[in-house]
Amino acid sequence: MQRERELAVLEQISMLLVASPVPPLGIRLKDGGETTSHDLLATLLLAAMRRGRKDLDEQRETLQRQAMDRLLKRLEALLGSSGAEKDAYAAFQQYAGDYIHSFEGGDAAPDSFSFFSIEEEAPARVLAATRSWMAAQRILHERKAENRKTAADFEGLTYVELLQEHLRWVVSLGRVPID
Repeated sequence: MQRERELAVLEQISMLLVASPVPPLGIRLKDGGETTSHDLLATLLLAAMRRGRKDLDEQRETLQRQAMDRLLKRLEALLGSSGAEKDAYAAFQQYAGDYIHSFEGGDAAPDSFSFFSIEEEAPARVLAATRSWMAAQRILHERKAENRKTAADFEGLTYVELLQEHLRWVVSLGRVPID
């Protein structure tokens, strides 16, 4: 039974990350390691779910809703703007940072990390995660099957080009996909 519970928790975490309005961002950890914001969030979510502290969960969820509200306002203001990748990336960083820091009431939060800048070449791990996330976003939010793409359709794009493609798609939807 324990194994089934663990698998159910991992499935919940996967669904939360796929539904995230923010792509995986490259993160540099205090110890020099590198990861993605989605991998770090998966670790933090798993720790929070295992901990099962309702008081901390409620506090965290309030902070996360506030972060989402700020993100949506920033992104909606950018819809249709040309050259909005840097502003969108800054909004994504703010959201991911706020989301990660919302776990600080528990014992799972990292004490220090920084995001890769948009100008840095993203590690292959970040590119692969972003391509997969973009394909998953299309499956979730694209009504017409012929408009959906796979991760392979995004091969060869730089991180900035992936962001540009994602923002073009969001503009084509006319809304930030969060439902």
